[in-house]
Amino acid sequence: MIGHMRRFVDVVAAVLGLAGVLLGVLGTRTQVANDGLLGSLVGALGIVVLLVAGARRLERRQLGHDKASTTGGERTMTQSAASSDLEVVVDRETGLMNAAFFAGLLPTKLATARRRLWPLSIVLMRVMEAEGEASAEGPATMAGFATSVLETIRAADVACRVGGDTVALVLDDTDEDGAAWVAERVQIQAARSGNAGIAKVCCGVAAYPSHGIEADELLAVAHEALARSVAEAEGPGLGPVIVAPTRPL
Repeated sequence: MIGHMRRFVDVVAAVLGLAGVLLGVLGTRTQVANDGLLGSLVGALGIVVLLVAGARRLERRQLGHDKASTTGGERTMTQSAASSDLEVVVDRETGLMNAAFFAGLLPTKLATARRRLWPLSIVLMRVMEAEGEASAEGPATMAGFATSVLETIRAADVACRVGGDTVALVLDDTDEDGAAWVAERVQIQAARSGNAGIAKVCCGVAAYPSHGIEADELLAVAHEALARSVAEAEGPGLGPVIVAPTRPL
């Protein structure tokens, strides 16, 4: 409605300006002072209306530009805030989610597993450094291992770096046997990657509901299984995969 009114004002201004010019010319040719004066007045009025309409157009354009600039600035600030939030939960060296994210994720995943009546598994994997190579906690070694992990797990699974040389997997709808199989596949992929900094990958597996029903309980059992795996890492192979013992009912 406002747009139609603005266009109407512009048309009226143009008509008044044209009428003023015609009347001015007519008054001059016929030497009728009144017509000439009337034409001049109408023409002047038309010019004034045109100037006002033009000023309003410029004002609207400026307001639109300012609004666009403000919107762009707000969008940039929002993107910067989102980027900052992402940096809080992502490990910079590996691109995996970090320990803070894992701590908040596990209780949520367990609640979902209870509601949907499906199993949930945790796999803790510790990278053991090769002799004569840089520490397994080094950026290149862990970044390469993270790539092997992401190439192996499903899109629905989550990998988090929870320590310098330790990565945790959270596997939806996966029991302990399935989780052990995933751990072995990660070991094989890491061995095939040619990462010279990795000697073995020790793994501890715990699953809901077999080994615990609360996040703290399940995580503690997974750490116990990982400790056993590290203790037995001297033997041959890619690294022990230890599944926690089933808890008594």
